[in-house]
Amino acid sequence: MNSPISLVLDPDHGRQLSIRFRLRWRAGQEPVLEELDTFQPLKLPMGDLAPLKAETDVFVEGHAYPRAQGGTRGQVALRFGAIRRVVQVIGRRTTVWQQGRLRFSEAEPFDRIPLAACEAYGGVAGEAPYLRNGAGKGFITEPEQAEGVELPRLEEADDLLTPERLVAGAWWERPRPALFAPAIPMLFPRMALFGLATFDAPLDARLREVRDGDLPADLDARLGRAHPLAFQEAPARSRLGSLVAETEVILEGCRPGGATWRAEAPRAPRVVVTVDGQATELVARPQAIRLRPEADELCVTYAVEHKMHRAFIPGVHARIPITTQVESFVARYDAPEAILPRVIAHERTLLQGGEP
Repeated sequence: MNSPISLVLDPDHGRQLSIRFRLRWRAGQEPVLEELDTFQPLKLPMGDLAPLKAETDVFVEGHAYPRAQGGTRGQVALRFGAIRRVVQVIGRRTTVWQQGRLRFSEAEPFDRIPLAACEAYGGVAGEAPYLRNGAGKGFITEPEQAEGVELPRLEEADDLLTPERLVAGAWWERPRPALFAPAIPMLFPRMALFGLATFDAPLDARLREVRDGDLPADLDARLGRAHPLAFQEAPARSRLGSLVAETEVILEGCRPGGATWRAEAPRAPRVVVTVDGQATELVARPQAIRLRPEADELCVTYAVEHKMHRAFIPGVHARIPITTQVESFVARYDAPEAILPRVIAHERTLLQGGEP
């Protein structure tokens, strides 16, 4: 069942209400609620799946454009609060051998490039995926793999791929991918934070993720032990410690001609939860911000957790008197069919000698 507001009760104790919703803003218009995929939290979209986050993830959806029509290069630059991020955008290139040395070919003109993981550095060399991004381009492990390799078209400006870095060094010395979408848990460094796998990389200042704040230097990387940072789905360079209303968003290079897009961080929405007729106004915490410059939209996912005065157990209580109001939209808790009456009827049938 789809709904603009996801209301989920703690199934064990029935006192904790978790609320998720997305609000979409366009300049000069009232905010609109976007539908979430389902009431089931484990099926929420990437970027909205994790529980309450310590910081707000910022994602960019859309495309990168060249500086001028028919150009071979561009730049995506994001300034938003403490975020200062620059990504170089380059037309299609491959590796070539010239006079016995490995070189990169000249970049080809492009119209636009999707801000997708497949356009960033990474990929699979033989059977070895690049742990930071198995979907990308340019990752090789042996010199004999270097001929005609397609190179990434999105690169972090301070961590560019060069012919010298193409094969040399350990995997963790290679460039970080320029990712704008939510990172899955099986990618490094989230895999290390979740304790999902071991990895051969130093947890000190030699590792870029430690220097950037994606990984703590004192991380206990034992399998099965999750660190709180594991729930952040954007890298540290694309996160906000807080979301201050009216903070200016400046995004260059994501509209035709490399034009600049500007927006403002929205005010916090009004959220009221009513339980058994008792209303409580709550503070919604921003979890993820999606910047959509081509559509001139900014979308924020919020989360609220509310401790209730008594327990409600889905499947036991036939009616659960909970409503949530976000701005002017009201959602009621849609209780599933109660199991207890069916159990009682089944037992009565058995006592009367009927078939189970």
